[in-house]
Amino acid sequence: MSKILHYSLEWSGGRELWQRFRLRVQESFAELVILPPLVEVFDNYSVLSERLDILIQTRRINNQEQVEQEREKITKIQQNLHKSINKIGREFKAEIEQLIGDLKTDKPEHRLKIKKEAEKKDRKGFSLIFDAVNEVEGT
Repeated sequence: MSKILHYSLEWSGGRELWQRFRLRVQESFAELVILPPLVEVFDNYSVLSERLDILIQTRRINNQEQVEQEREKITKIQQNLHKSINKIGREFKAEIEQLIGDLKTDKPEHRLKIKKEAEKKDRKGFSLIFDAVNEVEGT
């Protein structure tokens, strides 16, 4: 019976589908998982930057010292925002690399643990990936 199942997996193209799916996920993991949350951060940064520029332009400032203080504040805010974005990006990348490592082990208990952590952190995209993997594996 197991030989029949093995041959049916081979003849149906299921093994090739699974290999292609695995390759696609590895190649585009950053675009699928990392980029969507960062797009919102960059959009918010752009909006913040535009609002601050408008505020500076429309606000009447009495003297040059106040102008310099405001610019320094804005520069500090931009630097802090940039540092925060970099820190979040590094942490997220490290987490993604750990998840990739856990997924490569092909152990169901690791997948279950990853899925529970993703649900706890309200990352809905992971559920879709796991559902697709389970569907392809037939579990």
